[in-house]
Amino acid sequence: MHRISYSFVLFLFLLVKLSGQMHHQLHTDWFFSPADSIQWLPCNIPGNSFTALLENSKIPDPYYSQNEASVQWVSQKEWLFKSLIQIEPAFLLNEHIYLNCPGLDTYCKVYLNDEFIGNAENAFRTWNFDIKSALKAGTNELLIKFQSASQLADSMYRQLETKLPGEKRVMVRKPQYQFGWDFGPTLESSGITKPISIIAWNEYLLEHVSLHTKEIGSDYAELKLEMDFNSDIDKLQSFELEIGNQLFNFDCSSQFGQNHCTQNLIINNPQLWWPNGHGNQTLYSCKLSILEGGQKRLLKEWKTGIRTITLTNEADQFGSSFYFLVNGKRIFCKGANYIPQDILFLKSDDPLRILDQAVDCNFNMLRIWGGGTYESEAFYEACDEKGIMIWQDFMFACGMYPGDSSYLTNVALEAEEQVKRLSSHACIALWCGNNENNEGWNRWGWQLLISPTNQDRIWNDYQVLFNKILPEAVKKHSNFTSYWESSPLYGRGDKRFTNYGDAHDWGLWHDEMPFEELEERVPRFMSEFGFQSLPSLVTLKTIADDSDLQLESKSILNHQKHPRGNKLIRKYISRDFPEPKNFEELIYLNQICQAEGICKIIRKHRLSKPYCMGTLYWQFNDCWPGISWSGIDYTGRYKALQHLVKKTFEPLLFVAAPNENGVSIHALSDLVENESFELDIHLQDFSGNFIFYDHWEGLIIKDSSQLVLTIPLDLKKLEFTKDYYLLLKWKNKTQSGSSTCFFDKYKDLNLLEPTVQILDFEKTNQGYRFNIRAKNFAKSIYLVETESTQFFPNYFDLNPNELLNIECISKDPKLESQDIQFFSLYNLLRN
Repeated sequence: MHRISYSFVLFLFLLVKLSGQMHHQLHTDWFFSPADSIQWLPCNIPGNSFTALLENSKIPDPYYSQNEASVQWVSQKEWLFKSLIQIEPAFLLNEHIYLNCPGLDTYCKVYLNDEFIGNAENAFRTWNFDIKSALKAGTNELLIKFQSASQLADSMYRQLETKLPGEKRVMVRKPQYQFGWDFGPTLESSGITKPISIIAWNEYLLEHVSLHTKEIGSDYAELKLEMDFNSDIDKLQSFELEIGNQLFNFDCSSQFGQNHCTQNLIINNPQLWWPNGHGNQTLYSCKLSILEGGQKRLLKEWKTGIRTITLTNEADQFGSSFYFLVNGKRIFCKGANYIPQDILFLKSDDPLRILDQAVDCNFNMLRIWGGGTYESEAFYEACDEKGIMIWQDFMFACGMYPGDSSYLTNVALEAEEQVKRLSSHACIALWCGNNENNEGWNRWGWQLLISPTNQDRIWNDYQVLFNKILPEAVKKHSNFTSYWESSPLYGRGDKRFTNYGDAHDWGLWHDEMPFEELEERVPRFMSEFGFQSLPSLVTLKTIADDSDLQLESKSILNHQKHPRGNKLIRKYISRDFPEPKNFEELIYLNQICQAEGICKIIRKHRLSKPYCMGTLYWQFNDCWPGISWSGIDYTGRYKALQHLVKKTFEPLLFVAAPNENGVSIHALSDLVENESFELDIHLQDFSGNFIFYDHWEGLIIKDSSQLVLTIPLDLKKLEFTKDYYLLLKWKNKTQSGSSTCFFDKYKDLNLLEPTVQILDFEKTNQGYRFNIRAKNFAKSIYLVETESTQFFPNYFDLNPNELLNIECISKDPKLESQDIQFFSLYNLLRN
C-alpha cells in the first residue's frame, strides 16, 4: 500500500465570535484507487478518474491517435478518492460542521472515518453533508466511492419498458457530451470537478444573496435583494448593505431553520451595464454585513450590474419577433455557441482567455449549450466584466428525459440551485430549457417505434419538465430573466421555422445545401448553423504521427466524429475551390471554405435586421483536438473562420451583393450613435486598375441595415467576371475598413501572382510586429504558423499595394522576417 503523507493539515480554529462561519477548501493531498484492487496513488483535485490515471502514467493520452478506444475501461470501473484531514480539538466546538461538495460527478457514496455521511446523484448540484458527529480531533479520513455512471445509466435504461430517445445518457444528470457527440470523444469520467470544502458555523449561515433589477427609471433603479440564510435562533437580525457609495440598513426576522428575506432598494442616478459594443459594463461593488452587539461583520462581497434584459417574442406581420431588449434598447446579438473547453479538464492555461477572444471578435453573446455543463463563477464574472451576454441552456440535449418523481425532484433542485447561483450576474440574458429536444421529438422520427399511449406519456413528461418545473424555477429565483422552452422551438421541417422563434439551420452541412441557400432562408434569430473544418496542422501534430497526417488515416478518422464529415468537407470544397493536392492544402481550403461560407451567411443575417436580430454560429471552441465546427481549435488557435468573423462582426460593415439589378451596397450598423461616413467604391482588376470608381459621403443611422446605393451592372453580359472584383473602403470617426465582392467562384478567378513583401519587422513584448504588402490582389494569405507562432490577422485578403499591420505572438527569440512562410489562393490555383 502506498505510504500516505500527513503533510495536509487544516489549521482550523474556533472563531472568537460564535456567530461566525468558516470555509476551508480541501484541494491538496488527495489519493485515488480503483475499487477492485486497492493501490493508492496521488492525484490532483479538481480531477477525475482519467486525469488521475494520466498524472500517474497509468493510461496513454486519450486524445492522441486512437487511444480513446483503449481507455474505455476506465468508465466501466468504480473509483475511490480519499484525503486525510487534520482537525484541532477546538474546531469541534462549532455547532454546525458541513462537508460542502459542489462537483461530485456523478454517483457516489461519501464516508468520513468509515461512517457513511451521504450520497450524490447529480453532477450539477452541490451536496452538503453534516459531518459534526463523524468528525474527530486529530486525523480524519474522507473517502468517496464513485460508481460507474456508464454502467448505472445502462442498467437504468435497460429497465425502461419504452426506450427514451437519446439512449442511456438521458438517465443520468451529468454532462451529456461525455457519452459521445459529433464533435468529441466518448469519455465518461468519475471524479471531483470542483474543490470540496468544510463549512463550520454558529447561530447564522448566509446561504445565498443576490440583487435583481426590477425597474430602471430616468434617474433611479429599483433593485430587489434576495437573501437565504440558516439560523439557530429566533431573532430580529440587523444588516447593512453597501452598493457602490450608497448604504442601506434593514432588519430581517429570523426563525430556527431556513429563512428567506427580501428588500426593495432604490439606487439614485444608476450607471447601467451594457453588452459589449453598446456602452460600459458598469459593475457595482456590493458588501453585505450583519450588525451584532455594536459590531459589523462582513458576510459577502460581490459585484453586480444594473440592467434589464428581456426576450421580446410578439406576434407581427411576419410571424413572431425574437429579440433581446437591454435597458429598453433592442440589441442585435453577435456570437457563437460555447461548449466546455476540455472534456477531461486537462487544460492548464487560462480558461478565461476564450472570453478575451470573444471580445476581440466583437461578440456580445455566447450560448452555453445544453449538452455540456454550467460554467464556473469565474466564467460568469468575466462575462459580466466584458459585456458578454449569456444565453444559458439547462443541461438537456437531443433526447427525451425521464418523468418519474425522483428524477423530476432531482432536476427541480438542480434548477433552483443553478438559477439562484447565476441570478446576480448581469450577463445572464436567457434561460432555455433544452437543446433540440422539441425538434427531435417532432421531426427526427423518435415517435415511430413508440406506441401512441407511450408517446402521450413521454410528451406529457416533457411538458412537466420544460413547461412547468424549469420555467417556475426561473420565475421564482432569477433576475427577472426570460425563459424559452427549447432551442429551436420549431425545426427546419416546420413551416414556422424562419418566422417564429429561434432557428437551428442545418440545411447547411447535414442536408448538404450550398451556403447560398441559407442566405435565402433567414430566420428571426439564428441560434445554430455551422460547417466543419480541420484544426491547424500544428494542432493535428499533437494527436498524430507525421505518417498519419492525411484525411483518411486511422488517427485523423478517430478525431472525425461525424459519419459523413470528411466526405462533406471535400464536397463543399469542390463547389467553390480548386482540388487540394496535399494535406496542408486540404486544411487551408477547408478552413477558407468554412470562413467564407459562414461569414457570407452572417452578413445576410445582419443585413436582414430588424427581421433577424441575432446570429450565433456553431461552434466557438473545442473540447479536444478534433475536427469540428469550431472557429477556435482546442489549443486556442484561430481558424480562418475566427479571423474573418472578427471582421464580419465589426460595429460598422459595408457589404456588396450582386443581384438582378446590379450590385447593391448596404451599410450594416451596430453603432450606438448616428455617424457620418466616407465610402470609396472601386471596380478593379487584380492589379488595381479600376474601370469604375465612386466616392460617397453620408450619414449612417445607428442600429440599422440601410441600402446605400445600387450600381447598375448587368452581370450576365459582363465578360470580365473572372478578372475583376469590387472593393469597398470606408471610414467613420471610430474605424476604417474594407470588404470585397467577387463575380465568380473562387476556383475560377484569374488571380495574379501577388508578389508579397514583409516590411518594418520589429520585436515587441509579445513577439513581433511587421507590415505586409502585395503588388497584386492576394486572396486569403495564410502566414504559416508554427508551434511557437501565431499571427493576427491571418487568412486575410490584401489589396494591391495596401499595407497591413500584423502582430506575431511568438516565443521564438530569434525569429526573423525571412523565416516567415506564406501562401495564398493564387498558389493553389496556379501550381
